[in-house]
Order: sequence, then C-alpha cells, then structure tokens
Amino acid sequence: MKFTFSQKKGTPRKNRSPLTMSETQRFLMLSILIGVFAGLLVVCFHITMEFISWYSLGTLAEMTHTGTLLSPALGATISAFLVFFVFKKAHGSGVTQTKAAYYIYDGYVPFSTVIGKFLACSISIGSGNSLGPEDPTIQMGAGIASLLGRCFRLGRESKRLIAPVGAAAGLAAVFNAPITRVLFVMEEVIAGWHAGVLGSIILSSTAAGVVVRWFLGNAPLFTVPQFQLRNPLELIVYALVGVFTGLLSVVFVEAVGSLRHLQERFPGWTRYLLPGTAGLLVGVAGIWYPEIMGAGYDAIDSALHNRFSWSALLIIGLLKIVATILCSSARTPGGMFAPTLIAGAMIGGALGGISQHLQLFPTSATDAYVLVGMGVNVNVDLTDHPEIASMATSLMMELGREVSREALAAAILNQMEAVYLAAQAGEPLHREWRARLSTLGRQVRVRFGRQVEEGLAEDVDADGNLLLRRADGSRVAITAGDVTLRA
Repeated sequence: MKFTFSQKKGTPRKNRSPLTMSETQRFLMLSILIGVFAGLLVVCFHITMEFISWYSLGTLAEMTHTGTLLSPALGATISAFLVFFVFKKAHGSGVTQTKAAYYIYDGYVPFSTVIGKFLACSISIGSGNSLGPEDPTIQMGAGIASLLGRCFRLGRESKRLIAPVGAAAGLAAVFNAPITRVLFVMEEVIAGWHAGVLGSIILSSTAAGVVVRWFLGNAPLFTVPQFQLRNPLELIVYALVGVFTGLLSVVFVEAVGSLRHLQERFPGWTRYLLPGTAGLLVGVAGIWYPEIMGAGYDAIDSALHNRFSWSALLIIGLLKIVATILCSSARTPGGMFAPTLIAGAMIGGALGGISQHLQLFPTSATDAYVLVGMGVNVNVDLTDHPEIASMATSLMMELGREVSREALAAAILNQMEAVYLAAQAGEPLHREWRARLSTLGRQVRVRFGRQVEEGLAEDVDADGNLLLRRADGSRVAITAGDVTLRA
C-alpha cells in the first residue's frame, strides 16, 4: 500500500486524499517503526558486546592473566580513539546528550553518533570496562528516531518530541521492562508527563520489546527466588541499606566530579591516556574479582542465589563503585546505570549478610537484601532526580517478574532513605537545565560544591555543560551547579 504524506499540518480534511496521512498519524506510525529499528540495532549491539566479551574475557583470559589485565585497557584505548578522533559527537554516556537533543537541538541527533556509539561502547563494555549498555542505547534509539523523523519530513515540534520516543525504544530493547522504560523517559528525559508523546513512547517501546524478545528470548534477566519478611525488625536493616547506599551515591557523584575537574589541570594530551589507564586498573582488580568487569549482570544473578559470602559481596560492591568512578571520570564510552545497579545489589547483600552474622534478630536470606539493594541505584540519577527512584522499584520487579509484597515494601522504605540523603548533593537536573536556558547571554554566578564561578553564560554544549566566559576571557565548561543571575 502506498501512502502520500501531507506536507502541511493544517490541510483541510475535504482536500486530502483518502490515503493522505496527517502529521499526527505519521508520528504514531513512525513510533512503531522506531521501535522496530531500535530493537534490531540493540540486538546487534548485544551480540557484538557478547562476542567481544567471549573472546577478550573468556577465550583470551582463560589462557593467561595478561588477557584479563590488558583487555580493558586496550578496549578503552580503542573506543576512546574512536570518540576523540572519528566520531567526536559520540562522547558521553548518552543520557545527557539525549536531553540536549530534546531541549536544545530540536531532537536532532546525527546518525554518525549512532554508529560511533555502537562501535565505541560495544568495544569498551565488551572488553571489560566497568560500564553499562543502557545509557548508550538511549542515545542510539534517539538517533534512529531523529533519522526517521527527517526521512518522514516531520515538523519542528514533532522532530523534537521524536527523540524521547527513540530513547524509550532503545531502553526497552536493552531492558525487558515495559513499565520502567516509560517512567524513565518521561521523568529523566522529558522531566514531566507529556500527554502528547506518552502514546508514542508506549508504542515504540512495545515494538522494540517484541523485536528483542523475538531474537533474544523471553526469559527474565534474573531468576528471583521467593522471599518473605521474617521479622518486622528487618525493616531497620532495609532502612540502613538505603542510608548507606544513599551516602555512597553522594560519594560517587562527588568523586566523578572532582576527578573531572582535576583533569582540567593536566596537559591536554593526558586525556588520551586516561581511558587506558583506568582500564588497566580495572584489569588489575579483575584478576582477583572478575565480577567487577563489564556490565556485570551475571554477578547479580549469582548473588541472588547466595553464591557469595557477605565479605565478598562488600568487596565486589566497593570495587565496582571505584572501577565505575575511574572509567566514568576518564570518559571511557559507556553508561553508568548497570554498574551502579550491581553495586547497590552487592552492598545491600553485604549488609544483609552482616545482620545475619550478628544474629540480633531473625532475618531473611542474604539474597533478599541483594534484591532490595538493586532498588537503590548508587548512581548520579538519584542525585539529579530524586523522583526517578520510583523507576528502580519497577525495574527491580520487572527484571525478576515475581517479587513479594514484603520485598517491595522494604525497597520503597530504603529508597526514601537514600533519596533524602542523595537529594542533598544537588538540584534536580531538569531545574538546572531550565535555569541554564533562561540565563544564556547574561552574567551569572554558578556554585558547584565549594567552588564559585562568575562570568557570561554563553552556550550549552552537546554534553549539556554550561559554557561560561570568565572576566579574563578564558572559557570553562560546568557540568552541574546552582545558577543565579549576578546583580
């Protein structure tokens, strides 16, 4: 069947051919196509990562420890080279860049960014760097949507709204979690509930999920045992999981920010060495604890079935946080969601194991605390978006499919504790974006941590950084902070 697309949104109905489609109809049909193509892309992404991981961390690492040691460093160096010299717009985790496309660039994401993201992240994650595939697939999905939106000649506003539709498709393809993907995109990318795009997000994410299930199977990501609350006093331990993980989230954010600011004092050429150096350190730790390498989902599944002692869980969790901080601050291509999900699971399991060891009161098995710990993601997302914590609960439920009401109640409790602590570290990111956009071209004062910068707010770059021109003429890119107008 051949369709003729109407070029004018306001074309009178009586003048349209029966086969002519309005822009709204094109937008909805395009949402399904976006889901299909994003799903196919993510299937290829998964296969590529698994192949690289099988060779570098499997075949090569089994022959010698040198493979484990050098694989992350080599992968990080190659992926960084691709981003620094070939696909220069493919840097960053992917979430901030998708927000920039939505808020600043009318939904435009170059297709070269999709190619660069695919190659760089599959190499860096597959070779063992402590990063995840979720954030990159969000940007790749937005890039697919941007390309199809241009091909379908959508209007400016529709092109802008198509970016989160593609982001939802990308996230749906990497996570078999239908409710979570809608929550994430609406609150993390759009920063609110937009009725005009909600239906399209559901269509695209559903289509992507069907494609991925067709190729990769319908099994849940984790096999979750059944749990029950043995003693009401256990809720104290669950609350402590939230407090401790919330404190770690603050440390995580501050550490990444501090290391990135520290890099600005180094000569420019050092940035080409940092990804390989971080990868080498990950490889050193991976010789003794290989669970910290790569995305690490297998480690969660092992922890859910009591295959680690509480001390091993604590060491793996802390090492995972350190490894992710190193890789992220070195700007190695990849996301932070999966590694911090794993860190939360390991820390939760460790605290549950400690409570069992002390035997103060009857407690559930350690794996129950692993599951609850997944609900408190030791991630920048909790700091920038306290409201996004609801996504962690739905994700935890959907990945395993069956979770008891007691475990859900415990997850909500520890999230409240973690969000309270994490929220002290900074303002929600969407407020920060609005402040940036309303102050461009004006003299501002930006406070981040204990530092204060003053100058002219010139622009917002593709990473979402505020470009500030100081009084001495130098220019600085500020990742996050409180923006106020100067008197």
